[in-house]
Parts: sequence; structure tokens; C-alpha cells
Amino acid sequence: MSLGRRLLNNTVLLFGGDQLGNLLQFAFFLVLAGIFGEARIGHYAEALALVGLFALFADMGIVEYTIRHVARRDDPTRAEIARALVLRGAGLIGSIGLALLLSSLLFADPASDVLILILLLGAYQLQASLADVLLAELKGLQLMGRVATVGIVARVITVAGGLALLLSGASFSTVFSVFPLAGFCYLALTVFFSVRRLGLPPLHLVRGRDLRPLLRALLPFGTAILFNDAVGRQDVIILSRLAGAIPTGEYWVALKIASVFVGVSGFFQHAIYPMLSELHLTDPEKLATVCRRAMRVLLMGAFPISAGLFAISERLVTLLYRDQFKGSVLCLKIMSWIVVVCLAHATFSALLSAVGRQHQKSVCLGINLALGISLNLVLIPLLAQTGAAVARVAVEVAPLLMYGWLANRVLPGWKPWSYALRPALASAIMILVVWWLAWTPLALTIVAGAVVYVAVLAACGGIGREDRAAIRSLLPSLG
Repeated sequence: MSLGRRLLNNTVLLFGGDQLGNLLQFAFFLVLAGIFGEARIGHYAEALALVGLFALFADMGIVEYTIRHVARRDDPTRAEIARALVLRGAGLIGSIGLALLLSSLLFADPASDVLILILLLGAYQLQASLADVLLAELKGLQLMGRVATVGIVARVITVAGGLALLLSGASFSTVFSVFPLAGFCYLALTVFFSVRRLGLPPLHLVRGRDLRPLLRALLPFGTAILFNDAVGRQDVIILSRLAGAIPTGEYWVALKIASVFVGVSGFFQHAIYPMLSELHLTDPEKLATVCRRAMRVLLMGAFPISAGLFAISERLVTLLYRDQFKGSVLCLKIMSWIVVVCLAHATFSALLSAVGRQHQKSVCLGINLALGISLNLVLIPLLAQTGAAVARVAVEVAPLLMYGWLANRVLPGWKPWSYALRPALASAIMILVVWWLAWTPLALTIVAGAVVYVAVLAACGGIGREDRAAIRSLLPSLG
């Protein structure tokens, strides 16, 4: 199978499978928001951010390191996988202890919604974090179908159980009791796939002295993950503390809508990362070719998504939530542009990790975390959720610029910014057409906008002969 087809298959399996689960989960989220309103959704957003923040201390970059390690076929004994599992387990124990220690300081009322949600979501995160080490091994082997299946099953259980509890009239916090069950199924199914394909991890080979080299190797990965995830969670925590639950809920709804599309950047990065890690050792010239083509295609697809969300944000929020979450409209207009930014730096990030530039990534992400906290502390007291949305866009643009500079040093002469000019022009014209068609049904407006974008892009030479040939060569792989 060609590299292009492998990349497309990996991305389709990961993104398509996860998006199927995400659509179900998004429908559940719509029902939940409609029943319980802005304040309760704000509590959920705060709890989710805090759980993710505590989980960071157990992450240590194990997943990203494992994917690269397995993709390079460095260890036929799987001893490194066993060591990674032991380290993840030890990290989780430490994170649980830290969470229990800090919970009394964060929450005066032990029966508060947020604290109960933290316990329920934390039980899910505990099991999912262990499973993710084994899933990283499957990703490194490019067994994406099994990875996608695990994610779909967990989300189906979450949605089905949550809807059943909602229909029975359960309270807000009771609905989330389904998460620990979903986490157990996620872990059990992962273990089943891993053991069936690869056997049990050789935990008996783990020695204390062997963990020290792994910890040293993980340091740049763990630092990068810590900074990156902290950037993605600090905004909700600061907003909830400075502005309250309702602005947090409105901000979270806008971010949730944008995240439906932003999610492809993570799945694309996981799809291309093992391939780039392999090519870095076997064929550096082909690595450069894959990066250039990937960036070009991503920008062509991402610009109309961001532009479309920007143009229809008010109609979309009204359609989904009717008279609720009015404060989400401006947030969505602003954060619609993180789609194109995140998709653009997905290739940069995967490339830098694949060629061993983790230290530089860590420095970039540390700068970005400081920027994000500073902007939120300044903008949220002034603009509430709108300030958080502006800060969110800023902390996505900053690593794009820094990663782009580093990527140009890895691949001298690469000028990815030139790929954005024609898609940006076509998107600007599409926005004008979508605004002009505001009187038409939303579905028709979206279709018309897509047609205009493709037509303008083709007319200005944005879809070249090479692009058409690449698309034709990839399409059979979907059959």
C-alpha cells in the first residue's frame, strides 16, 4: 500500500471512527445542555478541566513516546511497553493522591456538583489512561481499526447509559455515573485486542533500574504534553473561578462545537506520526514529500470549515440551543478560526516529534502556557467568556508560528504559508455568499457555500494537476 493510501486509511479509521462516537456524544451533550442549562454545563466543564489537569501528572509523554518507539521497531521483546505500563500506574497513584490532597482546598462543600463530577470523571480517566498505553502500541503498529473500535464502544456506552438515566429523570450528577462503566469497557476491550494480537506485556522483565533510562527519555515528551494540555485546560479553570458557571458554560458550548472539527487535527497527527517516525530513519526525502502534501491538503480542507463556522455561528447556536447559550455566538465566531490553525500545526507537531525535536517543542509550549495564563488573567475580568475565546485563538496561533520556524529548520526551503493564500481567498468569498444566503435554510446555505468555495479555489488555481492526481489515487483505498 502506498504511503498516501496508508495515511488516508489511518486518518479515516481514527477520525471516522471517533467522529461516529463524537456525533453520538454531541447529541447527548445537546440534550444535557437543553435540560440543565448554562450553569450546570459550566460545572461540567470545570470538573472535566480539573480531572484532565490532575491526569497530566500521570501522562509523562508515555503515549507519544510509545507510538514513536513501536513505529521504529526498536524493541521486539516489548519490555519497554511493560515499563511504560508500570510508570503510568505509578503516575496515576500519585495523581490520585494529589487530587485528594487539593480537593479540600478547592471545594468547601464536599457534596458540590463539581466535586462529584470530578470523582466520576476521574474514575473513567484512571481506566482510560492505563488503556491508552496499550492503544499507543497498536497505533505504533498502525492497527487503527482496533483503536477506533475501542473509542466507539466507550462512547456508545456513555451515550446510551446517559440517555437512559436522563429519560428516567436522574439528577445532573447521577447521569455521569455511567462514565466509570464506560471506562471499564474501554480498558477491558483494549486489553482484549492487545493480548489477542500481541500477548501479555512482559511485566516480569521490569526492573527498577530499567525505569531510569525510560524516565530520562520521557522527560521532553512529558514536558511537552504537560505544557500543551495545561494550555488547553487553564482557560476553563480561570474562567470558572473569575467569571462563574454561566459564562463558563457559554464558552464551553462554543468550544465544544469548534472541537467537533478541531478533533481531526489530533487524529491526523496520530495517523501521520508513526509514518513520519519510520520515514525519518528509512527515507528522509519521502518524509519531506509527505509533509508538504499533507499540509497542502489540510489547509485546503480546513479553511472552508473555519470560514463556514464563522459565517453561520449565530444560526448554528440558535438551531442547537434555541434561546439558551446566546453568549456562545460571539465565542464561536472567534474560535471558529482555531480549526484551520490546529489542522495546520498538526503536521508541524508530528514532524518535530518524529525527528526528535521534543526539547524545542517543550520550550515553545512552555512559552505558550505562560502566554495563555497571562492573557486569560487580563482578558477574562474585562470580557468574560469573549476574552477567553480571544486568548484561546492566541494560544493556538503562537505554537503554529514557533513550530513552523522549527519545521523550516528541519526541512530547509519549505514555505507552507504559500499553501494558504488561495484557500484563504476562496474562503473569504464563501463567507460573503453565505451571509447573502442567510434567508435560505441552513442546510442549503452550507451546500451552496461548499460549492462556491470549490469553484473559486479551482478558478484561482488552488486545485492543481498534482492535487487531482493525488485525490484520484487515494479514492480507491476507501472502497
